[in-house]
Amino acid sequence: MWAVIRHDEAHTSAFWKVTLACGHVEEVVAPALGWNPDDGPRLAEATRVERMIEEFEQFWDSDPMLQSERQREHTRRMLAAGWPRPRPERSCHTCPDARAIVAYQRVGWLVPRNEAPKPENPPPARPVLERRLRRAEAEAERLRVQLAGHEERQDA
Repeated sequence: MWAVIRHDEAHTSAFWKVTLACGHVEEVVAPALGWNPDDGPRLAEATRVERMIEEFEQFWDSDPMLQSERQREHTRRMLAAGWPRPRPERSCHTCPDARAIVAYQRVGWLVPRNEAPKPENPPPARPVLERRLRRAEAEAERLRVQLAGHEERQDA
């Protein structure tokens, strides 16, 4: 199955939330980043669909227990429709059957947003700077006194 559906190259996907006919919400992958529901589904090439039919039939013949009959019927419907992307129906994880998609809503940004540069902090106000300077000068004076006392003891 993986050989049938895998992508050979890395790709980026856009996700849409869909409301199913049963009322439950699921998430689907759009066929392209710029896709909108108004564009309709994209169909696979006829030759690709024919190959997929053969591959699925071989897959089902090799191990009939891998997919239920219900899942096979769904796959057959999608193949008969030209393997539309996104699919017009989706299996509901809450309900037991596939349900038609009745509404779409885009999930998040299609491309990363440009981060706005953060404003630099404004310089402190003059009284704040003057207060800091007085403290620094007082500390420097205290250190000078200690240093002078230290030198006097060494001279003695």
